[in-house]
Amino acid sequence: MRDDGPLGLLGFARMGAEKALMAPQGFFQRRPENAYAHPDGLVDLGGSMNAARLIGAYAQGVYPWNHASPVKWWSPSKRAVLFFGDLRIEKNLRRLLRQKRYSVTFDVDFESVMRGCARPRPGRLPITWIDEDMVRAYRRLFALGRAHSVEVWDRDGTLVGGLYGVVQGGVFVIESQFAEMRDASKVGFVTLMRHLKEWGFVAADGKVMTGHLKNFGMTDISRSAYLGLLHASREHQAPQIWLADPALDPAGWKPEDDYLTV
Repeated sequence: MRDDGPLGLLGFARMGAEKALMAPQGFFQRRPENAYAHPDGLVDLGGSMNAARLIGAYAQGVYPWNHASPVKWWSPSKRAVLFFGDLRIEKNLRRLLRQKRYSVTFDVDFESVMRGCARPRPGRLPITWIDEDMVRAYRRLFALGRAHSVEVWDRDGTLVGGLYGVVQGGVFVIESQFAEMRDASKVGFVTLMRHLKEWGFVAADGKVMTGHLKNFGMTDISRSAYLGLLHASREHQAPQIWLADPALDPAGWKPEDDYLTV
């Protein structure tokens, strides 16, 4: 999430003053359509971090993210979204999938995946936005069947990558991913996409575009388009129990073929 430099810092100060002087517009200090432009998408500062608030946030296209207290709540003007027919699986990744070097499970060790995502990345500052309050809150979402994890294991049974996220209707919101071995998180990602498509989801949400997400085929859509997507798919029912189906092997999957029309 970009902070917009000095303008972003002014925005945080402005939000603090607004919260002290003005009543909130709804569930958060500002409704998503009235989010700040600087920093892009800010709708609130602080407040409780629990499952009930997270459920209310995702229903409105809002998510928490911060590297320093208090927690910030965001609904950015653009959203990185993957429509499954646009998924790109590179040749090297297909080769890795066929080699079966890694195995993939769902919902086997949610907390370990979260803590893997929280560990500092090599070469980066040792800070994380996944603190203990977040772990507790998302662990509760997992118990309620609203959050899910993808685990990637090596041949020795060691957890070497994964990701976790939240179901909101027919959209799966990816919160974070990690890899201890090369391309492990990519294996988990495409395996999940294959299952989400089979389960009738309409899209995966990567939140803010990165080069990594763009390479997979994600595209930016506007905030209003994203909120429309949430609304249109709100009745979608995800499976209650998530199990990786060996028959849904992404190695030979051609996502674009599923969306060809005659």
